[in-house]
Amino acid sequence: MIVLGFGCIEERTRETIKRELMESASNGKTWEDVAAEYMARAEEYKTLSKEMAPERYTYFFLIGDKIVWHHINRRYPLSPDGWALLRIEEPLLVRG
Repeated sequence: MIVLGFGCIEERTRETIKRELMESASNGKTWEDVAAEYMARAEEYKTLSKEMAPERYTYFFLIGDKIVWHHINRRYPLSPDGWALLRIEEPLLVRG
């Protein structure tokens, strides 16, 4: 699938977050703590102007047996206001 304005940056971000989720227990965090950190950043970025906010950022939800990713692009060229969202759902795979 090709989605203009999104790509390898979002893929790398998902892999980084998955690694953080797997390491969270050894760092004294829960998965919800990790998700809350990303959500707090996203809430802050939403209040910033397009010029001050990062061009792209990600937050996610843990819902049942899925991770739901929201990838935001604040400088999307095909949107009149510059905002775009790519939503991805992936099964939550627990290694054990």
